[in-house]
Amino acid sequence: MTPKTAAKAYSYLRFSTPEQSKGDSLRRQTALADDYAKRHGLTLDTELTLRDLGVSAYRGDNVAIGALGAFLKAVSDGLVPKGSVLLVEALDRVSRQSARKAVRILEEIVEGGITVVTLNDGKSYTAASLDGTDFLLAILLFMRGAEESATKAKRLKAAWVGKRERAARGEVQTGSVPAWIRVEGSAAKDYRNAKLSLIPDRAELVRRMFVMFLDGCGRHVMAETFNKERIPTWGGSDYWHVSYLAKILRSPTVTGRLVPHIESHDSGKFTRTPQAPINEYYPRVIDDETFQRVQTLIKARTGTVRSAHAASIVAGLAKCPKCGATMTRVSKGSRKKAGPPKLVCAKAKAGAGCEYHGVRQAAVEKALLDAAATLGNPPAPDEDLTDSIKGVSGSIAELEAYIEALTDQIERKPSAALSKRLAAREAQIEKMRADLKALEQRAADSSSAVVMHRAARLRDCLRRLKQHPGEIAAANSALRECIESVTVSYPTGQLILKWRHGVTSTLMYSWPEAGRGHP
Repeated sequence: MTPKTAAKAYSYLRFSTPEQSKGDSLRRQTALADDYAKRHGLTLDTELTLRDLGVSAYRGDNVAIGALGAFLKAVSDGLVPKGSVLLVEALDRVSRQSARKAVRILEEIVEGGITVVTLNDGKSYTAASLDGTDFLLAILLFMRGAEESATKAKRLKAAWVGKRERAARGEVQTGSVPAWIRVEGSAAKDYRNAKLSLIPDRAELVRRMFVMFLDGCGRHVMAETFNKERIPTWGGSDYWHVSYLAKILRSPTVTGRLVPHIESHDSGKFTRTPQAPINEYYPRVIDDETFQRVQTLIKARTGTVRSAHAASIVAGLAKCPKCGATMTRVSKGSRKKAGPPKLVCAKAKAGAGCEYHGVRQAAVEKALLDAAATLGNPPAPDEDLTDSIKGVSGSIAELEAYIEALTDQIERKPSAALSKRLAAREAQIEKMRADLKALEQRAADSSSAVVMHRAARLRDCLRRLKQHPGEIAAANSALRECIESVTVSYPTGQLILKWRHGVTSTLMYSWPEAGRGHP
């Protein structure tokens, strides 16, 4: 007589947050599963062990994208034999959603021929037992689990709101502060009487970083300069890193703003969502205008300016009229007898196609210098910007309706494929919202004093450059603040200026070239 094969048991380990993995939860749940399997003669499967580490059961992510969803798929595909046992610490480990949704998940498991065992009380749930009083028991346990999770979420939210309110009143909340700030008057983790103050030499170095960047120095040049001057680093590193300088230049903390974040683990991913900033929490180092100028330049630069001296006013801005690639500066001849510099399509220069055609750099720069007064009075936005805003807004509304319908479908019947599709659509709509925000910002900027102020600065820089030819980097920096690109249309003799507030204007720099026509 052939001995009876022991039934298989599958241990389902889940955590609500990754931080719990640092505690005793993993060891405790693993020990409970091992002990139960031994006492009941079960073979504990080690190949399909389920561990939704950091995946929440409160929002159902463990079913939609996690290991429990994979287990249900394995059951439906016959990879998990009928008669197997799913071991969970407690019933709320399966789901902490509403009792109605949670029961559906439990029913789907047991109807696949799987017995669910809760290790905290040794209770077994089967398709047959759910036809009786176990159904009511499961509902009550699921209701309690959902209520506990909801209560915990409310408490955490209330604690976060309280912390934010205290921070808004100027109370220090943590000893973790930027490297140019010190915490004074605090006991061990007690910041009620603490004060924040600037470290003078470090604050001065932050100001220097912003000045250098606005003068045309890239972050590589800044790092190289600080390392050559042997300025001590702040984080224990042996030298200044470009990435660290970039982080400082982007950080609103230099203006005194604290940007709180709400941490979540939705869709099995850890995310930090920025909230409304708290002004004047930190001591201010940089004024708002300087900070915004630097942010505009950071967005404008597709690459880092590695030289402290830009070679042209239009460096990084000049575009080819044929293919849209960047135009680069070339000078033929030897160093001592180099010809006048010309702008050439970088793609053509590399032999990757397009037309090799040189445009005298001096002619392009002269047109911009001569138009200083005109550039100081930028054109008003056209209807294209308004149409773009309407178009993107309509697309977002349509996609929101689709996402809502997809969510309802997933709630009715959880599916990994649908969840993947939902994640893709949510990523798509986030990008569209960012695009809309950028368009709306352009529209707002175009009607505000910001554009006029930047344009006035550009006019002054161009006029100053006529008197001081060495200040090319400052003029290039001011041009980048106002303009996204300068297409050098050599067939028409025009410079096509694409302004950052969504407007296009033109300047003549040369006579049109005969027989070429428009690009």
